[in-house]
Amino acid sequence: MYLSTVSVIFSCIFALTQAAYDQKQILELTTKCKATPEDTRTALNYTVPETPTGKCLMLCMIKELNMLDSNDKYDEVLGLAALRKYWTEIKDAKLLDVNTNCVAYAKTLPPDTPSCEYGYKIMKCINSEFIKGNLFEESFKKPIKIE
Repeated sequence: MYLSTVSVIFSCIFALTQAAYDQKQILELTTKCKATPEDTRTALNYTVPETPTGKCLMLCMIKELNMLDSNDKYDEVLGLAALRKYWTEIKDAKLLDVNTNCVAYAKTLPPDTPSCEYGYKIMKCINSEFIKGNLFEESFKKPIKIE
């Protein structure tokens, strides 16, 4: 009895910690995208860096997450697929809302928006939608302050 209870508890803990797009994956992306230590700390806190290098980091990250089309614009289908892949623990309807709102926002951006600024604005939209919908809390990925 005790062993099966422990097994269930460990299985639940494992499931909760295996949610996609965790801090380990963010660290892998920031390393691959050659982020500064400051921008890495910001990203690990599930916030969007505002520095020029941080904005380029956001572009690199959404490219690596395959959220952009061949013209480096936010793609509705690719964006939703990435959200579904990396946030499996969040209900699909909520991810669809995030994606729909950010697709609409992306369409308002001027076509000549510099690429790093564009990536930053898209990631900022996604992050804002997650905050607005309390999705970080729902996903058990509460930001942990990294100093």
